[in-house]
Amino acid sequence: MKYLLSEITGNIFYHAGHGTGFLVAQFDHNNRFLDITIADTGRGLRGTYVLSGKHMPKNDTEALRLALDGHSAKAEKHRGFGIRTSRRMVVEGLGGQFLLWSGASMLIDNATGASIAELTDGTSLPGCFFALRIPTMAPPTFSMMDYYE
Repeated sequence: MKYLLSEITGNIFYHAGHGTGFLVAQFDHNNRFLDITIADTGRGLRGTYVLSGKHMPKNDTEALRLALDGHSAKAEKHRGFGIRTSRRMVVEGLGGQFLLWSGASMLIDNATGASIAELTDGTSLPGCFFALRIPTMAPPTFSMMDYYE
């Protein structure tokens, strides 16, 4: 849990640039899962990439794909793995659900598969919005080490 929270909240600190960050959590005792929402009102994925000059995505979907593929907006090597690693850990390792929305694009990933939705009705979110549903009981074979890059 510490890794997931530090990676995603760290993105707000390093990339949002301005605005406000939010963290909301809810534990569902009966269904044995924890819902965590982390959001900010910063520049979003595309804005972060464009400002860095390292990548120039033409739209929010391209920026989302860059983040999911591990392309960092930072110049340092060995960066850019946080979102990808967190997503794999939640969905593949723990059997949870992972949602990431930035601008007019949204990733939804769970046990039935992953899809990226492009919002074409004018809906757009400044900043980033993460929603995680994490089972409270990890499978006996789960090891965080299997997901670190």
